[in-house]
Amino acid sequence: MKFNPPYNTGHDFVYKDDFKDNIENYKQVTGQVDAEGRALSANTESGGRYHTNWLNMMYPRLRLARNLLADDGVIFISIDDNEYANLRRICDMIFGENCFVATLHVELSATQGMKVKAAQNGNIVKNAEYILVYTRDGHKNIGVNLLYDYRPEYDSHYSYFLSKDKKSFQLLRSVYHELYPNVKLKDIVSMYREVPNFKNFVDEHRDRIFRIDKTTGFSMEKFERGVIYNDYFAKGKKYTLYNDGHGIQQFLFLGASFGKCDDFAGGFGLRKIRGDWWKEFYKDMGNVSKEGNVVFENGKKPVRLIKQLIKLCTNSDDIIMDFFSGSATTAQAVMDLNKDDGEKRKFLLVQLPELCNSTSSAFKAGFNNICELGESRICNAGVRIEKEAEEKNQEVPDTGFKVFRLDSSNIKRWNPDKKDLAQSLWDYVDNFVEGRTEEDVVYEIMLKTGIDLSCPVEKLERDGHTVYSIGMGALFICLDDHVNEDVAKVLTALHQELSPETWKVVFRDNAFDRDADKTNVREMLKCEGLDPVDFLTI
Repeated sequence: MKFNPPYNTGHDFVYKDDFKDNIENYKQVTGQVDAEGRALSANTESGGRYHTNWLNMMYPRLRLARNLLADDGVIFISIDDNEYANLRRICDMIFGENCFVATLHVELSATQGMKVKAAQNGNIVKNAEYILVYTRDGHKNIGVNLLYDYRPEYDSHYSYFLSKDKKSFQLLRSVYHELYPNVKLKDIVSMYREVPNFKNFVDEHRDRIFRIDKTTGFSMEKFERGVIYNDYFAKGKKYTLYNDGHGIQQFLFLGASFGKCDDFAGGFGLRKIRGDWWKEFYKDMGNVSKEGNVVFENGKKPVRLIKQLIKLCTNSDDIIMDFFSGSATTAQAVMDLNKDDGEKRKFLLVQLPELCNSTSSAFKAGFNNICELGESRICNAGVRIEKEAEEKNQEVPDTGFKVFRLDSSNIKRWNPDKKDLAQSLWDYVDNFVEGRTEEDVVYEIMLKTGIDLSCPVEKLERDGHTVYSIGMGALFICLDDHVNEDVAKVLTALHQELSPETWKVVFRDNAFDRDADKTNVREMLKCEGLDPVDFLTI
C-alpha cells in the first residue's frame, strides 16, 4: 500500500479484548509510561531495583520476540556493558544456550575528546558496544550475504603469478622485477603500501595472482605431476588444481578478494570478510543525530549498522521487526537496502508513544512523541529514495507504510446491567464501540481472519452499498446497516471481476432485518462458490 502526504494512516486495533489493559498494567509495573505517553518514573542506577526493573522490561518482550520469530529467524539485541551479562542470561533462558550464535563487537566511539583525559588518568575507555545474536532453531550459519571490510595491508600469501597461457607460474616478485628491473624490491607487503606502480600492477593482474592452498578429496593418480588443471569442476565448485608431487594443491586467486567494501568509505578494492569485530562505526556517529532529517539525541543507531545487520541475514520477502524502533532507523535501513539490491523486504516497527521532553530538539521541531518523529523520518526517507531512483532511472521501490495504534476492540464486550437487562439489550443492538470508524473495524476483522495488515484495502461504492475489498477480493467486508439480496448481487459481481483463488465475506449480524434475508444472502453467495464456513457475521 502507498500513502501520500500527510500520511494520515492511523488505525486502532487489538488482538484480544483485554490486551490493552494488560499493556497498561505492564507499563506501570516496569516504570515506563502511562496511557498518554508520560514517563511514570525514572529507572535510576541509584535505585535498589535498577537491574530488576530493566529485566522486567526486557523479559516479556524477548519472550514475545521468540514466539514471533520464524523457525529460521534471527534476532539481534544491542546492549552496552551495564546489562550485557544479565541479557545473556535471560536470552539463554528464553532461546536456549544452543541458540546463541555470536556477540558482535561494534566500535561506536573513538578515544578522543573527554575520553583522552580519562585514558590519561588510567581508565580503560569504552569504544565498543555489543550485539547479541540468537536464532530460533539454533542454526549458526545465519549469513546470507557476506560483509567485507577494506584491507589496507597486502596478504603476502598471494605471491605467485600465473602465465598468460595458464600453463606455468612464477613468483610475483620475479615477474615484476623482469618488467621493472630498476625498482628496488622489498617484501611484497611494503611494496604494495609504498610503491604505487606495484600496487597498480597487482590491481590490474589480480586474476592471475594467487596463493597455493592444500585441498582434499582428489586422487593424485588422476592428475599429472606439474600440470595446471584450470577450470576443473568438482563438488559443485570450480577449481584450479596442481599436483606438486606431494599432494593436490588448489590456486586461490587474488581477484576473489577484490570488490565493493562495506566499510565507512564503501570503496572498491582489496577486502576481507568481516567477523565479529565491526570496526569504525564511530565514523557514522558524527552525523547520526540528523539521519533521516529528524533530530533525535538519544539512542539513535547509524543507518549503516542496521542496514548491514539486515543485509547479512535477509533477502527476498523477509520481514524485519524492531521492538524498540525509536526514530525508525530500521525502516529507513530496509528501504535503502531494497533500493540497492531490488529485493522486497518488509518492516514492522513497535514503539511506545513516549512524549518528547519539552527541552528536546524533537519537541521544538513539533513532535509530541517519538512515534510522530519516526513517522516523519519514514516519510523523509521515502521521498529521498524515490528521488534517487528516478535520477538513476531505476525502478522506484515501494516506500509506503501504514501506522496503527494499539487500542481495545472495536466490538462491544457483552457486560449487561443485571438490574436493567432490557436496556442492556437495546444498548447492544449496535455492537460497535461508539466513536470507532468503519476502517477501524475493517482492520480488526483483517487481524481476526488472519489477513496480512499490509494487504491492499480498497473501499468500493456499488449500487448504493459500501464494500471493502481486501487483498484483491480475498476478503469482502460490508458494514452497511441493511443487507439484503442486492448486496449479494454486488459481491457476486465483484467476485467474478476479481477472481480471487479463495474468498471470505463478513457482515454486521444486526444488518439483516430478518433471518430469511441472512439465509437468502448466504445461499446466493454459496451458488457463486463461497464455502458456508467463510460466510461470517459480527
